[in-house]
Amino acid sequence: STYFYYSGNLKKIDYSFSQQSDSIKNMKLYKIRFLYNAYHSNTANINVPKRAFLFKVEPFQINMDMENNSLVKKIKAAIKRSKKQAEHQLH
Repeated sequence: STYFYYSGNLKKIDYSFSQQSDSIKNMKLYKIRFLYNAYHSNTANINVPKRAFLFKVEPFQINMDMENNSLVKKIKAAIKRSKKQAEHQLH
């Protein structure tokens, strides 16, 4: 199962899981939860346990030390690249 969570309070967050979904709902898709039931894999002959994956966007404050951190710079650059790629795919 897949669950999508939206909020009208997080529109100012620059990152988006789906700009298309945000615009359709006029709210920010801020959390996605995937749930998988347990099952037996006949191919691998193993029992696969129940699993859950959660992806969430939350606001946070960046202080000056973080702003100059090389990891933060790399993440910001990666977000910009992914935005450009997404925009390119829409056109």
